[in-house]
Amino acid sequence: MDIIMKKTSIISALALVCMTVLGLAGCQQELSTEQLSADQVKLGGVAPNPVARGGVLRIVGSNLQKVQWVEIPGVEPIAVNKEDVIAEGKVSEIRVIVPVDGPEVGPVSIVAGDTRLTTKADLTYSEPIVFNGFSPESAMPGDVITVKGDYMNNIRQVIFEGGEAVTEFESQSRYELKVKVPSSAITGKIVIGDVDESNNPEGKVSNLFYSTKDLSIGDPTVKTASYGIVKAGASVTATGTYLNMIESVNFGGVDAEFTVAEEGTSLTAVLPDTAADGDLVLVSYAGKEFKAGAYGTLVPSALKIAAETRYKAGLDVTITGKDIDLVTGGSLAGTELSLAVSDESIKFTIPATAKDGAVTLTLANGKTVDTDAIELVKPVITAVSPLELYAGDENIIVTGDDLDLVVSATLGGKEIEIKGEDDENGEAEAKAAAAPVTSLELVTTLTSVSGKVALTLANGDVVESAEEVNVKYHSLVIVSSMPSAQHIGMEVTLEGSNFDLVENIFIGDTKVTKYSLRTPEKVSFLMPWVKAGSYQMSFHLFNGDVETVATPIEVQLELDIRNIWKDNFVISNWNGNQDLAWGGFDWSTCAPGDVLQFVGTPNDPAADWWCISLRVGSDWNALAGVPGQYDKPGILEVVLTKEIIDDLVARNGLVFTGDGYTVTEINIISEIAQETTVLEANVDLNSYALNYELKPADMFVKAGLKVGQKVRFYITPADDGEWSIQLFDGHWGQWLHADLKNRPSNENYTLVNGAFVLECDETAVSNFTTVIDWGYCGILQGKGTLVKITVE
Repeated sequence: MDIIMKKTSIISALALVCMTVLGLAGCQQELSTEQLSADQVKLGGVAPNPVARGGVLRIVGSNLQKVQWVEIPGVEPIAVNKEDVIAEGKVSEIRVIVPVDGPEVGPVSIVAGDTRLTTKADLTYSEPIVFNGFSPESAMPGDVITVKGDYMNNIRQVIFEGGEAVTEFESQSRYELKVKVPSSAITGKIVIGDVDESNNPEGKVSNLFYSTKDLSIGDPTVKTASYGIVKAGASVTATGTYLNMIESVNFGGVDAEFTVAEEGTSLTAVLPDTAADGDLVLVSYAGKEFKAGAYGTLVPSALKIAAETRYKAGLDVTITGKDIDLVTGGSLAGTELSLAVSDESIKFTIPATAKDGAVTLTLANGKTVDTDAIELVKPVITAVSPLELYAGDENIIVTGDDLDLVVSATLGGKEIEIKGEDDENGEAEAKAAAAPVTSLELVTTLTSVSGKVALTLANGDVVESAEEVNVKYHSLVIVSSMPSAQHIGMEVTLEGSNFDLVENIFIGDTKVTKYSLRTPEKVSFLMPWVKAGSYQMSFHLFNGDVETVATPIEVQLELDIRNIWKDNFVISNWNGNQDLAWGGFDWSTCAPGDVLQFVGTPNDPAADWWCISLRVGSDWNALAGVPGQYDKPGILEVVLTKEIIDDLVARNGLVFTGDGYTVTEINIISEIAQETTVLEANVDLNSYALNYELKPADMFVKAGLKVGQKVRFYITPADDGEWSIQLFDGHWGQWLHADLKNRPSNENYTLVNGAFVLECDETAVSNFTTVIDWGYCGILQGKGTLVKITVE
């Protein structure tokens, strides 16, 4: 019964519940859909009502697989067996056969353990259809069988195993009906019903009656044949008997379209393009396989390959032959080709990456066929000039044929630039369409080496010159890479050649003393302490010569690196660290311009995103003047401003959060100031009688004056031991700094080592670095002798 019900068009358990809940004809509703439970046994309804004595009663509800008994008035309780469970779970169905004798009108009950549920409405009964059996018990499609019983004139459908319901009968009377066996029928039960459910606008539920015996259905016969070589898309015909019993056809396991002749003695199938060599197999509705014979698949033949001009990357090639319309793809010596396939020919453009070899054509079924091998055009070098030159002074001209195929070059095994080369992908197709390239210009540098010129194609092939180029040098030591600036005490790395000839390196007049690496091609050393500024770097060679590097290097101030936190904090899913908040660090010790540095690594090196977010301790809100978060920061460095420092002090320090990153240390980096003289004066201020103009006007700009730095005024007191100074802007309008006031000359300031020290805030820096219209940055008056002004 299970097999029949799975394949029939009879309403499923879910559909039946819908019919029940909607109150369709012949069904008694007991529950709403909301009442169906996930685990409890619930009774939804029964159908049909009225039901035929001897017919099937369908019961729907929830978890009915737990029901053990169904009770109908007038008869013994009916046990529910495994095969009576049609559907399980929240929407479930069971079916029982109503006895022919004894059933009385009344409610139906189901029993599951201690649970007993009863319908509100009575079950009533219709005419007692009786299904006595059928004959013959063996048949083939097209045969007529006789179904016998009582009230056969009320039967509207006969369902055969396999799922097909027949609604048109050969004849029908009260005691028997005759029905023709459909081609899809397979061995199994026969089911008769009193409603044609394929034409059922009123939504009636059919009474179903099952045969006690199986109808035995025979098999088709299939004649075996040899089909030879078949082209994809061609038809193959199998012969036999009852071939209308075939449900599917496959060629070597690949399903195919087919048609069956009306008499069922022949079947025509179309060979799919994806089918490989194998057997034609016919599969009946009963799932049985019948081999109809072996076949082979056709491949293109009589292939000819020809270049439209030459076998050169970027140019076209044509392949002709028989049955080439079967081709779906191709490659040239392993390089995939973009094919244009027609019934007459195959065309493609030779890729720049292709190598010499045969073209392999591929069919949809995986078969391949090869053309004759072809040899691709390669560049030819006819001349190289000059054969001797100074590195970096001259370029090398390579002349020859088909040089447009070249994507890179080397000289003496070292890469050399091709002037004007902008074909980043190394594709030659676009070049081939332009005018032929007969020369290349190779750019030499200070580190170029002697040797042969080697030209590389996009496919990796290399063409080498016969002659060698002799490269000479103006300097023995060649520097190809160096930094433009570095801080005192930090590492400087030089790359080039012949560093093994160098005994000492000097920055200006200062000798380098600390090296971390010395090889012929690379040198690393620590920048020595010198006054910040721009210097020439020179090499003192072992032979006594001195060579000066043309490009100067800027020496930057020495760095003070304070480690304020070290641990291993994993930031994940916006957790937080507040070690540097709530007194964990005194942020008032920082100065504007200091750098806050976070060192760490992503939690997952393969991840494409991670972040750090900086907040303040009091409320975890954003830190003043800082972005909401830093995505993929690497080593994160944030320049501290007065606004940031004030915010950290006022709101209880720094907390940080984010996702996908591990912080290992946090540092405060500041520059260690050097005292730089910006003015040598030795001028008697003549007790305020002199209006001394501070110039050159940009002296503080050149000194790089910053907030937090100190300006020192070196003063020699007057003969009476008194001194004082005051500053005005160029228009005598305002003081340059609040600490400098118009004091009486007999009121001294404090001198530190002979200097008055002024620590610059933003206002002071702005005033000192502002150029006045008449060429100075301020006016100084006072008492005593101004010796000099410095910045530290």
